[in-house]
Amino acid sequence: MILRHFRHALTKAAPRGTSLQLYLELGTCGLDAPHFCTQMQVLRKITSCASCRKCTASVETGHENRRLKNLDPVTTRQYIDKAGHFFHGMKLLADDLNSYRSGIALLAVHSAISLSDAIKVGVTGKRGRYQNHAQSARELNRLCSSNGISNTQGVCHLAWLLGQKNAVAYEQRRIDDGSVRLAVDKAERFNAWAYNNFKEVLRGD
Repeated sequence: MILRHFRHALTKAAPRGTSLQLYLELGTCGLDAPHFCTQMQVLRKITSCASCRKCTASVETGHENRRLKNLDPVTTRQYIDKAGHFFHGMKLLADDLNSYRSGIALLAVHSAISLSDAIKVGVTGKRGRYQNHAQSARELNRLCSSNGISNTQGVCHLAWLLGQKNAVAYEQRRIDDGSVRLAVDKAERFNAWAYNNFKEVLRGD
């Protein structure tokens, strides 16, 4: 009875036109590269299927639940400090848009870049060397995927901020009040997302 209900739930979860077998083969954990497992391996999740831990975790929590380890605490701390300086500078100036609008927006962008660098070096032990900072958003998305982090809203906030960097720093047009406030909001949201989803790396837990 339990297996039948579980099977029915998976069938409903599969996209329209996709068989249950194909849905299971592609995996339910949202990883870029599919891992293969048979239908019965997933159904044996109820009895703790040891041969398919990814599927077990995805059914129970929505993603693989793994504890992250900081591979380079010293360099990570340096980037965290830089991110904090940019972030707190942004907050201090945010109430005076007329005097500091470009500076506020640029601090918002660089606070997110430095925090993203802290995550990258903490998780991989390597610092990304990007000619184009837009690549850092793609790299962060890959880190989320490979570490079972299903909430990728922070990647969207980072990508938006990176997209504003040239307009803020190099273009002649004046950035408007709404764009500055949105940059501050995106930086705050990215900061909160990063510390929530990569807390072991950023807080040293």
